[in-house]
Amino acid sequence: MSKFTQLEQVILDRSMDLSSTRRRIYLSIIIPIALICIAIPYLGSDSDSKFLVGFFVLYVLFGIFEKVSYGFTVLTYKTVIQKLITEDNSN
Repeated sequence: MSKFTQLEQVILDRSMDLSSTRRRIYLSIIIPIALICIAIPYLGSDSDSKFLVGFFVLYVLFGIFEKVSYGFTVLTYKTVIQKLITEDNSN
């Protein structure tokens, strides 16, 4: 009998796959940049829309920073989990 529940085992197995987390970080950068590229042509119109588009771009940039920071934190957690598992298996 395993010392982990089924859900814990699934999470543990996924913790070994760092490429999926890196892919999520990559997508969390690419998609907002695409949104910014779509919004930039609207900067040339009236002053009210310039403010809104500028605010939108800042909001998206802060979102990118938040998502990337979170992604790197998850990568660190996954690395710690792998080290703990390896250490536990060697004992």
